[in-house]
Amino acid sequence: MSRLLIVAGLPWSTFYYHVNRLAAPDRNQSARALVLKIYHQHKGRYSYRHIRCQCQDCWLRACRNEGILLNGKTVRKLMKELGISGLSRVKKYRSYKGEQG
Repeated sequence: MSRLLIVAGLPWSTFYYHVNRLAAPDRNQSARALVLKIYHQHKGRYSYRHIRCQCQDCWLRACRNEGILLNGKTVRKLMKELGISGLSRVKKYRSYKGEQG
């Protein structure tokens, strides 16, 4: 192993950092499940802002008891990883151009 690290020019500390990081449990697992639950509960209509508000809302006291307080950036990152996004409203077509003269 030491020869491989020398040839690759990689320090031992970097190697063990990555080994330990891969072995560590996923800390966003419960948050990921919560985001999916809220997303499906509202039929895929909620964006990251609404989901974050639902996580912080007082009716979900279970989230606070579990210690899940989510930042908006974290919710966006988790939604991107899960491949979900909120519905965006399609703008209505209006053909009126005003008074032509």
